[in-house]
Amino acid sequence: EDFAATCVFTKEENSDEELYNTLVSYMKANHPSLVFVILGGAQSFNKIKRPEEVTRYRKQLKEMDKNIYKIWQFIQTDTHYKDNTDFFFLNDHGDLIDHEDCDDECKRYLVIFALGPDIKKKYTSDKKWRQVNICPTVGAILNFPTPFVPKKIKIMNDILIK
Repeated sequence: EDFAATCVFTKEENSDEELYNTLVSYMKANHPSLVFVILGGAQSFNKIKRPEEVTRYRKQLKEMDKNIYKIWQFIQTDTHYKDNTDFFFLNDHGDLIDHEDCDDECKRYLVIFALGPDIKKKYTSDKKWRQVNICPTVGAILNFPTPFVPKKIKIMNDILIK
């Protein structure tokens, strides 16, 4: 099987609605085995956490939640993807972790929501996973090698069924 990368950008910056429409259209036409999507609608709030910025950020997160649900609903209605697709949603670098004893290192850990046939159901992990753990985990799920990932970077086996 041939593999190739495609990169598609939305015309309107950070338009998750446009991204959703483009994504669904592309997935219907091409049925890729791996899709990596960056939703840009929720921009990180200022670290000072001004009330108006926190309110805006929470509104953006609600919109993002709706779009994630729409993507999952599309997956569940397409015969090519239904019951054959693992779905990962993760934050970019830990901004969702918000407590006093969380330093910059702590904020490198991910908040991950994952579901699908290869993912344990109703499971909560206490592991401290980071972005670098995504590549070998996806490689394990799709059964492809990741030889350039350093050996110290682990597969997130605790969330996987296999």
